[in-house]
Amino acid sequence: MPHRVAVLALDGVLPLDLGIPARVFNEACTSDGTRLYSVSTFSPGGRAVRTHEDFRILVDHDESVLQTADTVVIATQEPGEHLLATGRYRATLPRRWTGSVRRPAS
Repeated sequence: MPHRVAVLALDGVLPLDLGIPARVFNEACTSDGTRLYSVSTFSPGGRAVRTHEDFRILVDHDESVLQTADTVVIATQEPGEHLLATGRYRATLPRRWTGSVRRPAS
């Protein structure tokens, strides 16, 4: 069975950084071609995620993938002035995942 990787996408995600884990892990195979990893990208509630480049990405999974994940990757996110100014940026993981909430400086 392949090692299961879950990639978390949050608002402000850098699109390139969201795609890199899937690209890298999906290329890893044994000499007979068996994949070593399976990758699932998810967001809280499975909702669309606004990228740092101001477009949305739809993901196929919600946080339920965490129940079977062996590894969790958090894709890089940057607030960007355009998201901070509109109030659309929420630089937090859900409280139940971190135990605390960090907000960007005003």
